[in-house]
Amino acid sequence: MECQSRWIAHALSAKVSLPSENDMLSEVLKHYEEMKEKGLPEHSTHQIGFQDYIERLWAQTGMIMEKNIKDMIEYLIHCLMTAGIDGYMDLFSQKYGM
Repeated sequence: MECQSRWIAHALSAKVSLPSENDMLSEVLKHYEEMKEKGLPEHSTHQIGFQDYIERLWAQTGMIMEKNIKDMIEYLIHCLMTAGIDGYMDLFSQKYGM
């Protein structure tokens, strides 16, 4: 995605600063604790809230997500959750005609 590429470029050019190693480790441990409280196994750490992730990347790179794009992403996620991997595009296409 373009926003991921921009974020990496910003990080490599020091336009976005990374947290310290201790801060990152603290966040990982906090994340594991939250997962444990929810009954989720540690091997699920890669599962993140996609919408929050994208919005954070866009904010850190100065990109602005247009409302119609945000609405489409939210609806696409809804389609994935309700229709599954095999049926989400059919459901999405009914609304957006793609």
